[in-house]
Amino acid sequence: MRTRGFTLIELMISMALFGLIAAGAMTLVLSGTRMQAHSARVDVAQTSLRAAVDFMTRDVVAASAGASSGLLTIGSSGLTVDAVNLALNNVGPNGEDSLEVYTVDGTTAAQLTSGVGGSATSLPITYESPTSGATGQFSPTLPYPAYVQVSDLSGGSIVLLKSASVSSLGVDPLPAAYAANAWVMPSRHVTYSISNTVFGAAITANASMLMMDVNGSGAQPLAEGVEDLQVAYGFDNDGDGVVTELGASAGDDEWLYNVAGETGPTVVPTVGAWSIANLRSVRVTLVVKGTSVEGGQQNLPVRPAAEDHAAGTTPDGFIRRVLRTEIAVRNFHP
Repeated sequence: MRTRGFTLIELMISMALFGLIAAGAMTLVLSGTRMQAHSARVDVAQTSLRAAVDFMTRDVVAASAGASSGLLTIGSSGLTVDAVNLALNNVGPNGEDSLEVYTVDGTTAAQLTSGVGGSATSLPITYESPTSGATGQFSPTLPYPAYVQVSDLSGGSIVLLKSASVSSLGVDPLPAAYAANAWVMPSRHVTYSISNTVFGAAITANASMLMMDVNGSGAQPLAEGVEDLQVAYGFDNDGDGVVTELGASAGDDEWLYNVAGETGPTVVPTVGAWSIANLRSVRVTLVVKGTSVEGGQQNLPVRPAAEDHAAGTTPDGFIRRVLRTEIAVRNFHP
């Protein structure tokens, strides 16, 4: 019996069909690879945002701890600031904000054993618990300059720590007098900002970094790819217990810097509508972008608008994610 093989036409048709199937499979594989790479970039971006927000939340919650007025006097200069520095945190609609916070570390707390006068350079102390009075709880040999806050639970003074023992602290001259039993706690001055340089060197032409500076020791990288930081402040100016937001035009609600054109205080807000005593919430918005352009998607949306910062104008092909969190301010009282 004679067998019949494939004709040339049948082989060509089979090869064409196989090619189409292979091309389709390859397209699926490449698409899956791109999606996986995109997902990885998004995961990295979101992880950076979450970690950064955790740090910021911790510091805002602890702002002005020990000074319920929210007002602090810095060093022998006598400069008075609010613990969440409203005057310096906002740069308007044409740039990134910063977040500057003064906090204390309540895990190490001491009290003055006797009153001290203004310009005092020695603080006689006793620790809250007799069993915790070990040398080194206040240490000036940290990796950054060490400061302490002396507080009467209404206002406070922050001074540089120079020496420490169980019973005494050597400090820069105090700007004010304090009575016996005033609290003494380690203090932190933390600033978050955006930069495209790290340790003086440019990152790349399309990258930026969220930086964190503790006690003026120098900005350290905290989160990669964060291109915008915006900060808005919610006040209960009318005393109704609610922070009202409209956001249709400048000055139409109880939020500061949520709309372009708003002007905040240029000095410490002790009186008037934007009194630090009325501050109830701090809202932080972070915009992070991927580390590389998405292939074939150069017309992706531009950097989105956030608070009073207008959106970008030129599509650049970068995937972006936005994270916004509102943090209750718990240490200020009217």
